[in-house]
Amino acid sequence: MIFRCGKIVPLNRLLCLVGSVGALSSCLMTRDEVLERQNYQDVQTQQGQMQKASRFDINTRVAEIEEVLRHNSGKIEELEHRQKSWENQWENRVTSERQREEEHRGEIKKKIELLMEELKTQRAEIDQLKAELELLQKEKIKKMAPTDIWKEAERLFGEKEWKKAILSYEKYRETHPKGPHYVEATYKIGLCFEKLGMKEEALSFYQEVVTKFPKSVEAQKAKVRIKNVK
Repeated sequence: MIFRCGKIVPLNRLLCLVGSVGALSSCLMTRDEVLERQNYQDVQTQQGQMQKASRFDINTRVAEIEEVLRHNSGKIEELEHRQKSWENQWENRVTSERQREEEHRGEIKKKIELLMEELKTQRAEIDQLKAELELLQKEKIKKMAPTDIWKEAERLFGEKEWKKAILSYEKYRETHPKGPHYVEATYKIGLCFEKLGMKEEALSFYQEVVTKFPKSVEAQKAKVRIKNVK
């Protein structure tokens, strides 16, 4: 027997109470486990649903991405086709332009060659005409009297045709080495060269006058010109 609050409790009753408490405790643990298991199952169910939803979203997103990729691939192919077509057109155009340019160059080259041939022919004709003209002039001079040659030279000198005057004075000297105007012709050749700015040639003819004809009037003039030219 056991005393409880001043009372005696029989031992068998006490054992029954202990057994009841143990059974009750055993029932409570089982319910907790049931609740824990139920919560676990709920969590697993929710996770499964979430995974399914997530897989669905992923599959949907993947399908959308694949659709966008297919669409973009089509655009890329179309753009590549356009680019290739444009490149072919451009190459054809460039080739055509080059062919035209080459043909144009060929035509220009032929024209230039023809012009060069014509120019060459014209030059030959001009040279021939010059030679014939010089021959005619020489023949004319030979037939001219000394006074006519001198007058022609003086006329050219008066008109300031210095180069032509030099030729006429020199022609007078060649055809009439002992003519009355030989010294003056030599001096005036020097003057013509001086007018043309050819000082060395002028000095040469002035010096010839001074050396060969020292007592002439032209020699005194030549000495003055020599000083001025130098």
